[in-house]
Amino acid sequence: MNKLDKISLWYIGLAIPFIICLVIWGGVSDATALSLDQTVYGYIWDFLGWIFMIWIVISFYLLTKMVIRPDFREIILKRISGIKERDEREKIISGEAAKFSFLSTLAILFFTLFLSLIQIQIGKYPSEMKKEGKNGYITIGVNIDPMAIQKTTVKEENQLEIFKYSGFPLSTSLLILIIILWQFGSYKYILRREI
Repeated sequence: MNKLDKISLWYIGLAIPFIICLVIWGGVSDATALSLDQTVYGYIWDFLGWIFMIWIVISFYLLTKMVIRPDFREIILKRISGIKERDEREKIISGEAAKFSFLSTLAILFFTLFLSLIQIQIGKYPSEMKKEGKNGYITIGVNIDPMAIQKTTVKEENQLEIFKYSGFPLSTSLLILIIILWQFGSYKYILRREI
């Protein structure tokens, strides 16, 4: 591992608390107002933003290098897991942890795919529209829209909507972050449990 890789890995770990502060602060406050602020808070916000942008570039560099270079991938995996793979037992444990991490992450991805595709709507008809024996309605459908273009839907007047579910309630970035944390955490958990 060369010196640039060591500095990059050091920066990735060191910058995480600053990025967490940035995310929490941006969630609590108005990010646009903070970026336009000319006080100390604005400068701190900009500083944290630069830390985050550099972190993204370095992460992209390290991940690309991990995909291209198998020896670098092994070094990073050994550092993350804290296991040296000195004997066959440690290799088996590492393989079991990787298998569990892969399969559990795949299950979570299928679950989130299901939750993002299904649409459910429950409502009541007003008294003047009630049909014989029908007071309300339940609609279950599938939302398959590969381009994620917002479409305007025409809602019939005279209907009282009681419940509507149309897609996963989390943002895409938060969902991706949860999946990354799950994959990393499940691997580490199984590894530590087996050792």
